[in-house]
Amino acid sequence: MHSPLANGLFVRAIAQSGPGLLPSAALGATTTLADREAAGARYAESKGAKTLAELRALPPATFFTPTGRGGVTAPNGPFKDGWVLPAADPTEQVPLMLGLVADDIGIGGGGRGGAASAPSVATYQSAAQQTYGDQADAFLKLYPVTADSEVTAMQKTAGRDRARVSMDLWAGEQEKANKRIYTYYFNRVLPWPAHPEFGAFHTSEVPYVFQTMSRLDRPWEPVDKKVSDTMSSYWVNFATKGDPNGAGLPNWPAYSSTAHTTMGLGAEMGAMNVAEPAKLEFFQRVLKK
Repeated sequence: MHSPLANGLFVRAIAQSGPGLLPSAALGATTTLADREAAGARYAESKGAKTLAELRALPPATFFTPTGRGGVTAPNGPFKDGWVLPAADPTEQVPLMLGLVADDIGIGGGGRGGAASAPSVATYQSAAQQTYGDQADAFLKLYPVTADSEVTAMQKTAGRDRARVSMDLWAGEQEKANKRIYTYYFNRVLPWPAHPEFGAFHTSEVPYVFQTMSRLDRPWEPVDKKVSDTMSSYWVNFATKGDPNGAGLPNWPAYSSTAHTTMGLGAEMGAMNVAEPAKLEFFQRVLKK
C-alpha cells in the first residue's frame, strides 16, 4: 500500500496480524538508506565477500548460518529508501481490512525485562516500570496483580487491550488515505487439547478464513464451522466489493476514529470496544508519545 511501485496492482488489501502488535521501529522503520547500505556491506564482508560478484558466488549454505564472523546478521525489514518506500506515504491508498488474534505476536509476554523470568508479582511490576516509566503506577492500578498466579492472565489482558488500542490509533492515522477501513479482533481458540496454553495463537485464524479445518486433526465443534463460514464470507465479500458485509452476516461497522470499536470475531460476533474507557485513555496517552 505504501509503495508507488505497486500502484494499480491491487484494489484492496487485508492485513492479518496487522499494525499494532510491534513497536514502530521494530522492523527497521527508523533506518536510513545509508545505514542499511553500511549494514549490508558489513554483512557481505562477514561472509568473506567484498563485491556483489563474490557474494553471489558463495554457496547457498553460507547464508543459512545464524550469523557471520563477529556475529554480523543480515539486515532486513522494510524502510524508507526513497524508491520502494518514499519518504512520505501515498495520500491515496486502497481500502483495508486489518486485525489481530487474541494471543498474537507480542501479546502476553511480560514486557521488556520480564519475558525471560518466571511469572511473579515482582517481575510483572519490574516489567511495567521498564515499559511505562513514569506511567507505571497508572498501569498497575488499571492492571493490578496481588499473587504470582494472576500474572500471566493479567499480562494477556493488558497485552490485548494495548494491541487493540494501538490498532485503533494506527487506523485513525490511515483513515484519510484509505477512506474505508475495517478492523477486527479474533478470539476463537482453535481446539488443540495437547496445547491449550497456545490459545488463539498467531495464524490460528487462517484455517477458518480459508475453510481448511479438515486438513487439521482437531476436535472441531459446530461453532468452529459457523465461525469459518462467517469469516470466509467476510473475506470474500471484502475482496470482491470492498465491504465485508452481506446477507445473513452479523453487521461489521466500518472503522470510525470516534467510535473506538472493532469487530469481534469468534463464538460471538459483533462490534466491541477496543478497551474500557480508562484503559483506552491510558494506552492512547502512552502510545501517542
